[in-house]
Amino acid sequence: MKVLIVSTEKLPVPPVKGGAIQTYISGAVPSLKQKHSITIIGRQDETLPDKETKDGIQYVRVPGGLLETYRAGVVEYIKDQSFDLIHIFNRPRLVLPIREVAPKSRIILSMHNDMFKREKITPEEGKEAIAQLDKIITISN
Repeated sequence: MKVLIVSTEKLPVPPVKGGAIQTYISGAVPSLKQKHSITIIGRQDETLPDKETKDGIQYVRVPGGLLETYRAGVVEYIKDQSFDLIHIFNRPRLVLPIREVAPKSRIILSMHNDMFKREKITPEEGKEAIAQLDKIITISN
């Protein structure tokens, strides 16, 4: 299966500057790559190239920092690609624009904290995002 993992706009993958989600992704992909073609899209970093293949994993890095900037880079990349599965980490506001350019891909959203709060996403956009997902994975204590 051809899989795209969408990290957040805050920190790069691999986790050269830390980050729980980035560390989680880096820990999971060695196992996933055994049976799947893995691409990870994340934010650019001055210590990493914008594109590279390392240990069988393709890395694509786009401008980050602000969600709007990151979203534009992610959508621009995905629109010219084809993935069986797109796994978005902790950014429900990326679901609708990604669905728009990847209508046939299955989309999973992993939630790690309160990104569905009203201050971060409107209830309407949240409901629309959920309706476009194939699965939602959450964590709890």
